[in-house]
Amino acid sequence: MVKGEGMKSREWQRLEERAEFLKAIANPVRLYVLEALAEGKKSVGEMAAAAGLGESALSHHLGRMRRSRILDRRRSGKSIYYGLRWNTILAVREIAEFVLAKTTRELKALFRTENKVVNPERRHAKIRGGRNILKGRIF
Repeated sequence: MVKGEGMKSREWQRLEERAEFLKAIANPVRLYVLEALAEGKKSVGEMAAAAGLGESALSHHLGRMRRSRILDRRRSGKSIYYGLRWNTILAVREIAEFVLAKTTRELKALFRTENKVVNPERRHAKIRGGRNILKGRIF
């Protein structure tokens, strides 16, 4: 669908806002931040040390999340502390885990044959004669 085609500009703007929100957490470092802040407010230094990242790199990600209104920050002396603006953001994590678990179960069920499972992460699986074959190997 082309922007604005059959859709009011306000509706399109809302879709763009949702996409920006999802982009703001669609990164392993940013997902780590959500996990770390689920326990409470933390300083940039604390999170950087725990993640093995430089403070500058982590600050870039924190800034992106703050601009998307996911995080709040406050300064205390020389340290900057971040926290989740709303704890309900953690529901995104739960939804992602649910979808991934369900998808994995469905893929395993799809590739299950003769009490043997073909690894669903491998590509080019074909079904021949009722058997799942992956490069000639069944496991």
